[in-house]
Formats: sequence, structure tokens, C-alpha cells
Amino acid sequence: MSLINDALKRAKQSQKKNQSVGGPALMPVEQESPSALAWILPVAIIILIVAACFVLGLAMAKHTVTTVVNAPDLAATQEVAAPTPVVPPRVQSASTNTEMATAPEPPQLQGIFYDPNRPWAILDGQTVYIGDRVGGFHVKGISKYTVTLTGADGKPRTISLGN
Repeated sequence: MSLINDALKRAKQSQKKNQSVGGPALMPVEQESPSALAWILPVAIIILIVAACFVLGLAMAKHTVTTVVNAPDLAATQEVAAPTPVVPPRVQSASTNTEMATAPEPPQLQGIFYDPNRPWAILDGQTVYIGDRVGGFHVKGISKYTVTLTGADGKPRTISLGN
């Protein structure tokens, strides 16, 4: 135990020697109180942002959209002409069959515009509705894909797109 006590005494003596050699003791640093100028920078930035928004708002308020009032309405002044369908030429073959010569050929179906209330079709370049006559045939019915015609003989004939 005496060895431990001797070591402790020597440690205390060496600490006393080191303190006196280092010079005067240092004073703690005093903190400066916040100055009145520290808040000016954030306030100035906020004021600049508000001023920029105000100037942009004024610039956008002065920008107006002008409309042309006296210009004529093109849709009202000009009638839109319906496109004229192109009718392909018919090739009629000379046939010796007398039935073919007496029965007229049904018109060519070029398009169907199906509306459940009032369907219509284009037959040989002519717009027809149910009940109309075209080329010696009477239009009896128009479906989404076919047109039903009756000829002078009273036989119903159905023509479809692509035939």
C-alpha cells in the first residue's frame, strides 16, 4: 500500500509544478449580446420578395387579352359544301342472259351513316334515306352494314359495303 500512496504523492507534486510553469490563467470568453443589426438582413430579404411579387402582379394585371369584335364569323358566312363522292365507273359486261338485261342492276353502295333515329346511305353518289327512290329502286331499310332495296318486281335486294 505504501507504494500506491507514494505514487499518489508524486502525482500531486508534479501537478503543482506544471501549473506554475504555464503562466497566467486564461479568462473565459464572454459572449457578445446579439446586436440590433442582426435582424435587418432577414427583414430586408422578405421585403424584397414581397415587392417583387407586387410588381409581377401589376405587370400581369396590365396585360390584357384583346379579342377581335368586328371579324365576321366564317362558319356563319360560308356554307360548308359536302364532299362530293367519287363514283367509280361501272363496267357492264355484255351478257346473253335475258333476265339480266331486263332486271336493272342495283345501285352501288358507297357509304352508310347509321343513326338509330334517321340512318342514311350514299348510293351511286346520291344521299338516300328510308323511303327514297334511287335508280328504279325503293329504299326499304338501312342497317349498320347493309341497305335493303326493292325493285319494280317487288323482290327485296340487300346490298352491303364492299360488294
